[in-house]
Amino acid sequence: MKCLIVGQEAEVSKSAIAAGRMKCDGATDDTVEFQGAIDAAQKSAKRLVLPSGTCIVTSTIAIPDHIWIQGHGMVDTILRRKSGVNLATDMLDLSGASGDVTITDLTIDGNKDGNRSAGQYSLGAAGVQSVGVSKLTIRRTRWMNAYQAAIGLFVNQGQFVADALIADNDFENNGTSTTFTADQLGNSGDVAMRSPLRVKIVHNRSENASGNFVCFGTNGNTGVGDVVVTDNIVHNASGFGVALGGTAGKGAIISKNILDQPSSRENNIDLALWSDITVVDNHIVAGSACPQTGCAGIGDAPPAQYVTVSGNTIVAAKNVVGGLCMGLGGSELTISGNRCENAGGAGIGIAVADKTQAHGIMISRNVVKNGSQAQVGLHAGIELFIACGPGPKCTGGTGAISEVTIENNTVYDDQTPRTQGYGVGIALYGQTTGIAKLSILGNDLGRNGTRPILSRAIPQSDWVIRGNSGPNADALY
Repeated sequence: MKCLIVGQEAEVSKSAIAAGRMKCDGATDDTVEFQGAIDAAQKSAKRLVLPSGTCIVTSTIAIPDHIWIQGHGMVDTILRRKSGVNLATDMLDLSGASGDVTITDLTIDGNKDGNRSAGQYSLGAAGVQSVGVSKLTIRRTRWMNAYQAAIGLFVNQGQFVADALIADNDFENNGTSTTFTADQLGNSGDVAMRSPLRVKIVHNRSENASGNFVCFGTNGNTGVGDVVVTDNIVHNASGFGVALGGTAGKGAIISKNILDQPSSRENNIDLALWSDITVVDNHIVAGSACPQTGCAGIGDAPPAQYVTVSGNTIVAAKNVVGGLCMGLGGSELTISGNRCENAGGAGIGIAVADKTQAHGIMISRNVVKNGSQAQVGLHAGIELFIACGPGPKCTGGTGAISEVTIENNTVYDDQTPRTQGYGVGIALYGQTTGIAKLSILGNDLGRNGTRPILSRAIPQSDWVIRGNSGPNADALY
């Protein structure tokens, strides 16, 4: 391939030009030459090839539309923010009318240790907040040492980040968040994105994020969704592994991810208030630093609606009071074929608010073991819970759970002594009314600390309990 060397005479190729004036020697400030090379490429070949080496930049680099910035390889070309700049601005910024940009085959180093008092995103979207981002592609890159987040795409209400692909990248040591609040804001860690539409985040690896791996949000927009987060490996992210965020998003596939987060302070997968979600075949190690009760390997706001959760393996945080493998509270839920162990509280919990009605819930073929570790004997492997109403003695609420089938699950404790008090728990806490059309069928409940089933709810004539194994397994206590 023949390239135009920017600033030198050379034959023009239709495919690419090279940023020939950039020194990339690790000492020279290449900001002006880098920006000039981008501007030249945008007018001609559309693809800019950067030199090998370490290219130092200071102020924000503006990236126009329809350009491909390519390095010589993830470890060979490094863009690094200069130490001591301490600017509260993005390192790179999408500046065109659509954000249609490709970035591949290089490292972007935000150098947060050299800029301790200020910083922002390694790649931001300030230039396109009012028009949205479309067709952004980021592949085979390494994003490291970002001050806030490696990729922070925050567009205005009414705009979207559409048809983006973030694939085959490494994320290392991004974010400065040390608090639960910063995680919830969603702007610290690896990928922070508002109003995603048809976004794919696949085959990435994350190490030691001080914040979240991926945190989406809807920004109040309707029409957000159809996202795919699959085949990613996350080690030691302190916030969310994958958080859908916001309200009323529709359509998500979260699959085949390894979320190894033993010190996280959030749900590993948080479904927020979205609907039409599939969560399958993920391996999760849940976190022990949750500052509130109820963190889960897979959880929702609640409620998330029309959710399928299947084939996941979750090792919960045994020291978290109220911690669960799964905590969901919406309607039309299918929870099947999962494996859950070592929950601090209940293993699989269906929990609804005192003014919420959930229905159409199938819990089947799951293996739940050794729960209630932080509250010995107080919780079951599978629990139904309705929050208390405003009246005295937990009355006055209108919460309800109906059309629930719990069948063919294996729920047991093989520890000595056992911590998991019960196989199935019905209204062990909270409201004792509002649970209807309940079927508990064919479960193996024989090896729990106290008894197979415990209910403190007022039983209904439409309850069916039969075919469960264990001493007096079909009896209500």
